[in-house]
Amino acid sequence: MAIEMPHTGQGQELKPRLPRKFPRRKLLAAAGAAAAFGTAYGIGKAFSIPMPGIAKDGNGDGSSPSNNPGDGNGNQQIGADSTPTATITPEHTPTVTSTEVVRDPSSLRELAKKSGLTVGCELTGNWFSDAKWKEIVGNQFNVGQIEWGLHWNEVEPAKGKFDFSVVDRLVDFGRKNDMKLSGQNLIWGNQNFIPKWLSNGNFSRDEMETIFRNHISQIIRRYKGVVDEWVVVNEAYKYPDRVRKEDIFMDTLGRDYIRIAFDEAKKSNSDATLIYNDTHNDMGNGVTTKLNKGIIESLRAAGFVDDKFVLGVQGHKKGGVNFSTMDVTDTLRSYGIDRIKLTEFDVDMTGVQGSVEERGEIEAQKYSSFLHAVYDSGLCRDFSFQGIGDKNNWLVRGGSPDASPTMFDDNLNPKPAFRAVQDFLANIVSK
Repeated sequence: MAIEMPHTGQGQELKPRLPRKFPRRKLLAAAGAAAAFGTAYGIGKAFSIPMPGIAKDGNGDGSSPSNNPGDGNGNQQIGADSTPTATITPEHTPTVTSTEVVRDPSSLRELAKKSGLTVGCELTGNWFSDAKWKEIVGNQFNVGQIEWGLHWNEVEPAKGKFDFSVVDRLVDFGRKNDMKLSGQNLIWGNQNFIPKWLSNGNFSRDEMETIFRNHISQIIRRYKGVVDEWVVVNEAYKYPDRVRKEDIFMDTLGRDYIRIAFDEAKKSNSDATLIYNDTHNDMGNGVTTKLNKGIIESLRAAGFVDDKFVLGVQGHKKGGVNFSTMDVTDTLRSYGIDRIKLTEFDVDMTGVQGSVEERGEIEAQKYSSFLHAVYDSGLCRDFSFQGIGDKNNWLVRGGSPDASPTMFDDNLNPKPAFRAVQDFLANIVSK
């Protein structure tokens, strides 16, 4: 998740290359009859046959679980010595009975499959009890990004005590819907997601490294063979521009903590795809672009930039700000690596004037322009979106009620942006 910042020094946005435009009459139809729009473009047309044997929800009764058994404030802390007492947990092996699933050929996941791409979506607890959300995500996306339940304060609420109940639910959902699973993320220094026992523990460097390595190892080993792609470190280091005021791992372990994290991840599963993920790294003047190049070089020197290494790029664009598509393409190429993944994408429409139809057209063009620019780098074949359903997107929850950032509105009806993504994928298929 990114902390949005205004862009500076933007170039002119190039016209998107779509196989067809967005005529006003179609946009009016989309806004005025969302259900009809969904039928026309493949929403609700795929059929997923229920599979027996899937684990029940975290509470064992199909209801939404609590995120963890502890409060993350140290009440369940089991000691302040340097060696964590790890809870031994079996690897998660969901039971899935193979049955044929008939999917609509115009769904995003089927178009992506034909073009050799993946298309993903954040699996979020804010929607997980909604049957319509489950149907759309399962039918439209072939990658599930697990973030909810994986934050440190959720998965290890007390020292050495792990709670995997939420992540297990998401894993089971992904497996049931034949989705590739991506763990996002293992390490993030954001204080909002660090339990009090860790932030207030006053651990030495050696103690912190032991805790740090154990945390990574416990998670990866549990899901080995089930989750084969991990964001090892997300949005690292403090920034001088106040974007990140605190980073407990930087304070204790120094800048070496990224190398330590990748080292432990590689030891825990040498076959896994390992990602360093950041925000504001998609353009030449991005806040983290130069920093990311330094991180890549440090990891390269340590031997971790190999065929399993991926740079995660976040695209959090503003509907009212133009950007140069050439700049995006050139910036991604400038990292000097073989693989890039678009890990998060949305468009913040806050402050953009116009009717619902006009705003929808602007947003759709932003979606199309950015996706084409990323694809044209020749490095990215994996595209994931920051959830669906506007009201539970991180921007809206963070205090921007008019952001309207996703492909689906508050009621999970498709917006013109969905058509833009569909056309983007169809255009690649036709090449």
